[in-house]
Parts: sequence; C-alpha cells; structure tokens
Amino acid sequence: MKKIWVTAILSLQLLWWMPTEQANAIVQKPEPLRIPPVILLLEETPYYDNLGEDYPEHPAGTLAPQDVQVLEGQNGWINERNRWKIKTLSGEKWIVTEPGTFDVPPPDTIKLLEETPIYGSKSEDGGSNAVLSPQNVRVVGAEKLWFQTKTKDGNDRVWLKISTTWLGDQWIHIPIGSVGYTRQVDRKEYLMRADVFDNPPIHYLQAKQVGEVRDRYVHVTGEFVTVFGKAYRIETDIGDKWVNTPGTEIAATTEEIVLRTETPLFSTFLDTGGQLAVLQPQTVKAFEKIGTDSEGWKVWYHVRTAQGEGWVNRSLSAPENEVPIDMDIQLHTQTTLYQYPNGQMVKRYEPLSAQTVRAKAYWNDEFGQTWFRIDSYAGKVWLRTDPRLDKFIVPDGNPRLQITFNFPRMLPYVQSGDRFHDFSEADAGFVQDGESYLAVSQIAQSFHYKLSGPDSDGYVTLTPETRYAFKIKEGEAKAITMWNGRQENAVLLKTAPQFANGQLYLQVADALTLFGAYVIQSEGIPVYYLAEKEYTVDAPEWPTSTKTNPFQVKAYLYDQPEKSDTAIPRLYMYGRESSGELDQYQPSSLAETGIKLDQMKLFEMSVSSKLQTGMNDLTVILKVGERIVWKYEPSIQSSE
Repeated sequence: MKKIWVTAILSLQLLWWMPTEQANAIVQKPEPLRIPPVILLLEETPYYDNLGEDYPEHPAGTLAPQDVQVLEGQNGWINERNRWKIKTLSGEKWIVTEPGTFDVPPPDTIKLLEETPIYGSKSEDGGSNAVLSPQNVRVVGAEKLWFQTKTKDGNDRVWLKISTTWLGDQWIHIPIGSVGYTRQVDRKEYLMRADVFDNPPIHYLQAKQVGEVRDRYVHVTGEFVTVFGKAYRIETDIGDKWVNTPGTEIAATTEEIVLRTETPLFSTFLDTGGQLAVLQPQTVKAFEKIGTDSEGWKVWYHVRTAQGEGWVNRSLSAPENEVPIDMDIQLHTQTTLYQYPNGQMVKRYEPLSAQTVRAKAYWNDEFGQTWFRIDSYAGKVWLRTDPRLDKFIVPDGNPRLQITFNFPRMLPYVQSGDRFHDFSEADAGFVQDGESYLAVSQIAQSFHYKLSGPDSDGYVTLTPETRYAFKIKEGEAKAITMWNGRQENAVLLKTAPQFANGQLYLQVADALTLFGAYVIQSEGIPVYYLAEKEYTVDAPEWPTSTKTNPFQVKAYLYDQPEKSDTAIPRLYMYGRESSGELDQYQPSSLAETGIKLDQMKLFEMSVSSKLQTGMNDLTVILKVGERIVWKYEPSIQSSE
C-alpha cells in the first residue's frame, strides 16, 4: 500500500521538477536567443491544457516531431528541463522539454567580439583560412543541437557556418557565451551602480573595466543579447561603453495626474524617506514616468509643482477609498505607526505602547491586510493590528465576546482503495457503501481527546482538554454531549458507530458534528486532513439587571475560514427553565465586518432573548457543530 502513497506525493511534486531558480522563473515572450520564437521537437511530445492540473499524467494530446511556435518560455532552456507555451491547431498549449529533445535554429546574425579564425570545414586541423576582425556576420548553418553545452559558464565552443564575400560559406568555432547580436535601442534609465566595460562583459570574455557609474541617468543605445544574458551599451563621458546591469527605465510622458488625496512629493523614486512636501489634492503634469499600470496606480511620475520638482506615486499616499468607522482598538504590545497605509513607507514614527486607541477609518490593501487610521501625537497615522493580541471594542456601551481562532489540530489520512491509513500505514478508517468512516482512536489521539470506556451501558467517552465531552456507543445512532460532566444534549447521528478490527469507527459526517471539525482535501491526490480548530474566548462582564429588552449578546470572531462550508462557531441562547433541546433555538447571526487581519477575517455575531419582567435565568452557549467551546449562565433582572 505504501507505493500508492509515494506515487501520490511524486505526482504532486513533479510539476516543479526543475531547479528552484527555474521553477520560480517568470515565463517571457519570445526574443531571439533569450527565448527562441521557434523550436523543433525531435520526438513525440505530450502537450497540456494546464500544467498545474494536468502534468504529467493527463496530457491533452501528443505532438509529432515538428516545428512549433513559442508564445512564452523561460531563460535557461539550453541545458535544463523547461516549460513552453506554444501555438497549436487546438489553441494555446503547454509542453515540457528535456535537453536533447528539441533543436533551435541559430540566430540570423551574430557579432564577433574579437578576432576570429574561419575554417572550410568543422575542423581546426590544417589551420584557418583567414581571421576576421570584430564585425557582424550572417549565420547560414550550424551543427545539430549547436547550443548544447556541458557547462553553464559559456566556455564550451560551438560550430557555426557563416557567409563571407570572398571565401563563400565558412565555419567558426567560438564559445557559446559569445554567440550574440547587438540590438539598437533608445531609452533613458537610472543606474544606481554598475561597472563600465569597453566591450560587452560576457561569460567567456574578460572585458576591460574602465570605470563605474553611480546614481545617475544614462542613455541606453544598444543591447548585446546572448542565451545567458544581456549587456547594455550606454553613452558616457569617454564614449559608448557597456554595463551588465539593467537600470530602471524612465519614459517620457505628458500625462496629467489627478491626486485625489494628500500625496507626498519625493526627491527621488529610490528613497521614500526623502520627502520634499505633502501635496494636497490637485492635478499635476508629469514629464517622465517609471513603470506601467493600466490605472497608473503604482507608477512613479516625475512632476513639477508649486512646491518644487519631484516624484509622486499614488500607491504611497492617503487611500482614496477609506471606510469611516468609530471603533476602539486595545493594543497589547508596541505598535508601529505609518504616515500612510503602506509598509514601503520609510517615514515612520515612534511606536505606541500598549493602550486603547480610537480608529476613525480603515482600508484594505491589495494583500488583504486592513490598516486603521487613528489620531495620535504625530497627527493622522495608520497602523496594523495583531489579531491574536489586539482586540476591537465598539464604543456603544455593549460589551462583546472576543473569540480568537488558534491553529487547528489535524488528522492526516490517505485513501488507498477502500482503506484509509496515516502516513505510517496505520489504520485510519475505511469506505463502505460510498460513505467514509474514521477510527475514533486515531481522531482522539490527533485532537488530544482522552478515550475511556466502554462503561456499563456500553458508551465510550471522549474528553478533550476542555470541559466539553461526548459519549458514543456501537450501534446507537445517538450521541450524548456533556459540559462539566453533565449531560447537555442528545445528538442524532447520521449513522450509528461501527465496531470493526478491534476498534470503533465514526462516519466522517458525524465526526464533523461531534468534534466541530472540517475536512481539507489535497487537490489531485487522495490525501485528506480532518481538522479541529481551537478557540480562545475572552468574556466581558455583563450587567445583572437591564431595562433593555430583548437581552443581547454580541461577539467578535477572529477566524480563518478555509471555504464556505468550514465549521465556524455560533452562539445560542435559551432560558434554563424552558423545555426542548438546544437545536430548537436559532443560532446567532454571522456577518463579515469587512476587516481582514493577517489572513483572518473579523466577523460579528449577535444572539438575543426576550426577557420577562423579573429574574430571567439564561444560558448562552458557543458551539462549533455540537462541540461546546464556551458556556455562560447569567441571571438577568429585567424591569420596565
């Protein structure tokens, strides 16, 4: 059985079979040599609609050896396994190639960077026919797999056939690292630091360094392109020279930029601490820009204003769509303050010590983090909270429960046919008539429940590290939940627990109910996790008497639901003298507040009960499924 599990894991990992730098590489549009626009497949090659879902076991079809047009590819294609997006008769598809399974035509023209011998055949025996000075030459042929190398340093030599005007076609034998061409460009860039060379500094050729540039604008007039990288020709005080470091491209523009909120004016786009002024909402004219964005949100603009010339970036400004709120935040540790809600802002202030602050607005950034605006000693500032430490209080006089999610406990199990087992091959359950069952002992061990019994009535009791417990019995389709050792509720099960192989099994649906758990399924492989979240509950002091009717209990829930059907806590309230079972009472409302906290969300819950004049004995319960997390039994005196 273990072989099935190993195969499943390998299937999950095979997509990112490449070295780390290749797996994380960004696919790029074709560019001769860097990303070949055409490759020749030398053998039958499977193609895929979606690599992430289909590779390697579910190809959409197979291509016979042929030329294919490349739409996107990755650097490093010479001697690494690689992925390509290609154009086919069936539309855009993906293929994966191994070294030696495809060929690439040589570039039409290359530039010789040094004196280069030429030969009548692919052999240096007998000497060369002539020596060419550095120049551009036209390539008319190459040996098969001319680009295949044994090393990655560019020193392996390759044979290329070139055309000459006086000797006809001749062969050259040059390092693969020097196979390149010069492309004319015309752009302005900003270079922080780069070494300057008299020739393109490439792998095999030690170009002479003649200086360096630091923190200056340069005019880039050319690129020398090879399979390993690029070098850039720039204008300098000593003539055209080469650098191997790309700069930040600066484009000319005549755009009018509407600043809808206060926006800092920076002396440079490199240092967000160098603020010249804070611009009030206005329209400014830009004459240069860095970056592209359909809405211009993250673009740096070089502008002239009444406060001077400088750079602005709308993503480093006061947000345009903040949401007004009136909420207190209890900060339990030192908290950093920011000028605006952006972690890139260098301008920060002395952190606040633990205290309660009043939030006036919040804003959700693109990473799903909520920022809060407060008034402080430094004026209007922004901060983020720690959902496991900091708590929210609405200053309406109504105390709220604070319910915080803790990381879940998990039982992993693998399906092999009709059997479930854990990673060590121990029995975890089975599938019968299409229903899944799990071993109660395995769940108890993973979730830290004490398993005892059966008692004289045949019940097995499961007791966690809290005051909740429940009892189940073989063949009995009803479970008994308890709190502090006292019976709370009788829960109808979907299927009675079964006894087999010396232990008790629960159907998964019943395990979800009794443990307040949920199932996580690994996509594409038969691996599952039964997960049970633990919660910390901080309860306030509620009044013992009230004129408000109905009596209401509100709560803030800090949780991380994996999906819509994930078990989530709910509040219930009922009178202690009332008859009937707990499930007759409606659960609390549950609403998202719009506030996101470090991959969590803030929910608000509310449950209420109408009071009679006089003393009212109530019970408030927080449950996940049937698992009781917290219980409160107040006596409330109600008066007109």
